[in-house]
Amino acid sequence: LAQEAAVVQELQERLSEWQGAEGVLPEEVDRLHRQLQDDFARLQAREAAVAASLEEKRAALAALQAEVDRYSSCLGLRLDCPTDGEEVRLVFTHIDRAAPDREYSFGIRSSPQNVWEVTSCDPPVAAVDEFLQQLNANPKGFSEFVRRMRNAFKEST
Repeated sequence: LAQEAAVVQELQERLSEWQGAEGVLPEEVDRLHRQLQDDFARLQAREAAVAASLEEKRAALAALQAEVDRYSSCLGLRLDCPTDGEEVRLVFTHIDRAAPDREYSFGIRSSPQNVWEVTSCDPPVAAVDEFLQQLNANPKGFSEFVRRMRNAFKEST
């Protein structure tokens, strides 16, 4: 009989524990549900921010492409980007009136120290080092550097 009473006592204790847990479970489920809704709202906000950022980048890229197309048609400028991504080759035509399709070109890259370097130049430009020095002194002066190179090519014809 004592043994049965001990078993009944243990079962009553378990029942009390389960009943206490049963009261807590709906609160825990509600808490987890609210947390899930909050996480979902944050995720949607992040997705919207990423989509807006992507759209801004697409618009900026389209504007840059329009600018490149304008330079290409007016100046006969073409940008060649090898697959290694190390340098950009700028190729000009429309420089020599006698041979408008003749190509004048130079390759340029930025070193890990953010120093511009000309990797090739055809035909050679005597003042390329001077132009590079000015570019490296003013890194935002890339378009001016390109104009100087084009003018130097034009003067060589």
